[in-house]
Amino acid sequence: MELRQPWTERPRRLLAIAVALVAAIALLALYLRMADVRGTELCKRAYAAARTTADSALVDVQAPGAATSRLDAAYNVSCGELRMRGHLR
Repeated sequence: MELRQPWTERPRRLLAIAVALVAAIALLALYLRMADVRGTELCKRAYAAARTTADSALVDVQAPGAATSRLDAAYNVSCGELRMRGHLR
């Protein structure tokens, strides 16, 4: 009794795996990009709502939730640091 698949089935299976892998990577990249945009938009809105210097100082130390890059997220970058780096224009 042979347990191996026929040769005609292997390319289809490999193609299906490759397509699923590419789709998963594309969805992950899209999700990460959306998280980046949300983080900067949160800071922009918070600065726009700030009316006094004290309000701006509070926004400076606020964590955006999703930083502009994965390295920023690893180091808990604040809105003030993003503003100083020029990411909030």
